[in-house]
Amino acid sequence: MTLKNHSGPINSLIVLKNGDLASGSADKTINIWNTDNGNKKLTLNNHSAGIWSLALLNNGDIVSGSHDKSIKIWNTYDGSLKMNLAGHSSEVQSLAVLQNVLFITKFYKFVEIKPLTEGFYENFAFIDIVLSILSVQLNF
Repeated sequence: MTLKNHSGPINSLIVLKNGDLASGSADKTINIWNTDNGNKKLTLNNHSAGIWSLALLNNGDIVSGSHDKSIKIWNTYDGSLKMNLAGHSSEVQSLAVLQNVLFITKFYKFVEIKPLTEGFYENFAFIDIVLSILSVQLNF
């Protein structure tokens, strides 16, 4: 099976909780695919530049990082944009979620680590997120 619908290179793939696949592309879109039949279910399009990275939150939402210096949080069931975290000083290169922590990398030499607490969406919007990986040591 081949999934075709992006007009630019695909930079990131994640598997959703229901088994669907999400693809983030340089064409500024995220497509959600049914992996049973290969049909495109949704297209998420609100970034103004290419998408570098996708991550899946524990609640099933998609987080996307883009060359447009924003992070967006999407509802995977209806495709709605839940939150736009804009105003970052550089492109968002990479995102990862580990348990209740979001890791964010950009073009600087460190990793930003944000706890995903119950008030995450409200608190997160007021924090200027910082950028790229050189090394990180975590003590859990």
